[in-house]
Amino acid sequence: MRYLLLMDETECHNGSTLDRLRTLRESDEVVVLSLGTLAGIALRKMEIPYVTPNLFFSKEKSPAMDKQSVEFCRAWYKSIDHPLMSYHGVSIGEVLEYDFYFLFIDALRSVEIAGTLLQDSFDAIYIPSLDSQDVWHDACYYTLPSILTYLAAQKGIKVARLERPSWVVAEDKQKRNRARQWPSYVFPSVKLIESCALILRKNFGTLATLLLDRKKARYAIEATVEGLVERLRDADGRALKIYPSFVHTPGSISQASRVLQYLKDEEITSRLCDSIVYDEIPLWRVLSSRIDQRLSELVPNLFGRIQWTELFAKIIRPASFVVRQDLTPLYRSTCQVLRSRGIPVVVVQHGILSRDLAGLYVMPKVGDIQAVWGEYYRKWHTDRGKPAESQVVTGCPRYDGLFNLPPFDRDRLSRRFGLDPKLKVVLVATEWFEADTYRHTVEEEENYIRLVLRSLKVHGDIQIVVKLHPDFQDMYQRIVSEIAAQEGVKAVIAKDSLWDLIRLSSFVIVSTSSVCVEALILGKPVISVNLADEKDISGLVQDGLAIGAYSEDEIKKSIRKCMEVAGQQPVEADRTRQLLLPFIYLADGCASQRLAELIRTKSVRNHVSRQS
Repeated sequence: MRYLLLMDETECHNGSTLDRLRTLRESDEVVVLSLGTLAGIALRKMEIPYVTPNLFFSKEKSPAMDKQSVEFCRAWYKSIDHPLMSYHGVSIGEVLEYDFYFLFIDALRSVEIAGTLLQDSFDAIYIPSLDSQDVWHDACYYTLPSILTYLAAQKGIKVARLERPSWVVAEDKQKRNRARQWPSYVFPSVKLIESCALILRKNFGTLATLLLDRKKARYAIEATVEGLVERLRDADGRALKIYPSFVHTPGSISQASRVLQYLKDEEITSRLCDSIVYDEIPLWRVLSSRIDQRLSELVPNLFGRIQWTELFAKIIRPASFVVRQDLTPLYRSTCQVLRSRGIPVVVVQHGILSRDLAGLYVMPKVGDIQAVWGEYYRKWHTDRGKPAESQVVTGCPRYDGLFNLPPFDRDRLSRRFGLDPKLKVVLVATEWFEADTYRHTVEEEENYIRLVLRSLKVHGDIQIVVKLHPDFQDMYQRIVSEIAAQEGVKAVIAKDSLWDLIRLSSFVIVSTSSVCVEALILGKPVISVNLADEKDISGLVQDGLAIGAYSEDEIKKSIRKCMEVAGQQPVEADRTRQLLLPFIYLADGCASQRLAELIRTKSVRNHVSRQS
């Protein structure tokens, strides 16, 4: 007998599953498929052989799948066009486009993986005990169990669910109970300005001063946009750092509930099942439980954010609103409401661009203009159809602080991180992860860390520091610790103080992270590792700013090269800034000032147009 077992991290710690696996392996052939890096770590510790899904997926299909996913995104919200799906002028279906893109990308990848897997014969397949919506497999492969089940049934292969441990059942029950609860801040009336003020105080704190002198311009800055608030506060108006929240009223709750009920309508479901088909697989039907769960989370939050934005615009009446992106549902809906009220929206580029998701990623999506770091990025967006006037080059406000750092004290900083000030330091940066086909899978990110640590291991006179990405610290902490132990490498794992770590380093190794730009501004050599299909997606290697490495041998050669020049005269700052000109305009520490001037200009024009 031949069996296929899909194991996520939960199953790797499930005694019942492990007992079944041992029993099957005694007399039968068992193929274990690891769903994500954390599952792979657990399986390696138990010395259980396994394969990974990316072995069964050809990246040659990725560009076509990106386009197909975007088409599915648009097909789904066009199929549900109805007055009910519009709230305060926001198309509920359209603003959910970005989230559904990633669901479809994972689904299309899963179809390819499942189809390849089932070319081999299996007598039975065991899928994880948890439903697909209860576990996030490292942001990847979460639709694979459902699609594999569907295809296996067509081939007459038995599919069974692994036994769910009792402790997971209790946690699931608590999670579902919490999911059914609406937010606690529900208000009976939002008609009067006093009620609006009360609501905003509960969400932001004291806003009494902001309710005075409404004729004076105010700039609302979304909190994640760095290096800008003080510039605007020092200028001709007050700047308010905003943490967007949610406000639910009886009316918004009622309509959100009607939308969720409408999306489950039999006629709507049937229409979507007919239009969203890939390789003759009705994806909407196969993934219905996952989709229902996702919509149940997104739709109420979306209504709450739209209501919050309406009240915010009514009370504060900002002269402009500054945000770091206008793609994801909550951001997009906020920007759409503000623009409908005549409030300009300025989008500020927040990272290195590496792919466009078949055109979906190109900004501004809803905003008026986008402030980009340099000419390279302006051209990137205009080449993809954005009007030239929508892209304004300012530089990166976040990097202004790099030009005002305190004097470098190597001994003090080394002691802070537990390092020897006499030995060289090499900084390895982990990156943002998104599980779209145009990039890579989680296994490739693990491979990047493994090959880099292995290549550094032979240099005994260095200290290795791995900086964890702030959005994935728990995941990377476990991955890096495990790989370092397996490879016999001593590595310091750091969660913060990136700029201090760069200053301590002889050179920096990145994958596709904006850390490379910060390192270059600080005069450090950079190795840019890319083990995926595309080379130099940042543009920095082809311009001679970074050293490209696309294989283990090239990583080793690049490290040897950097070791040879380590300790020598650092790269001249003036020359580096000149080379960086297309990427980070001027690199002079004045990007915040230029961006502030852009916002003031936009706000003044808006104020004049309102008066006229």
